[in-house]
Amino acid sequence: LKPGSRIDAVMALFWNKTHHQVLTSAAGTVTATSFDNVHRNKISCVAWHPKEGTVINTGSYDWTVVLVDAQSASSDSRKVSLTAYCEGEVWDPFEENLFSAASKDGRVV
Repeated sequence: LKPGSRIDAVMALFWNKTHHQVLTSAAGTVTATSFDNVHRNKISCVAWHPKEGTVINTGSYDWTVVLVDAQSASSDSRKVSLTAYCEGEVWDPFEENLFSAASKDGRVV
């Protein structure tokens, strides 16, 4: 392992389709790669916006999904509460500004 490599289980991987050199991982920590701590529990899923290469969603065991613009100097983020922990998320292929998240209890928002 290289210094700084993850040592916890990797729970999700997602390539950035705009910036091909960026691979984001989510593991048993409260950060996704180099993003600020926006969750209170481990991150379970990540999804880069398909066209806006600096926008990413992260879903967590803290029952939230957070939308972050990594380019924003203010670390501005938007948080959506779920009814259980996030098991998956996906950007809408027909409306690029919408995404869906699925929680452990079977609900999709």
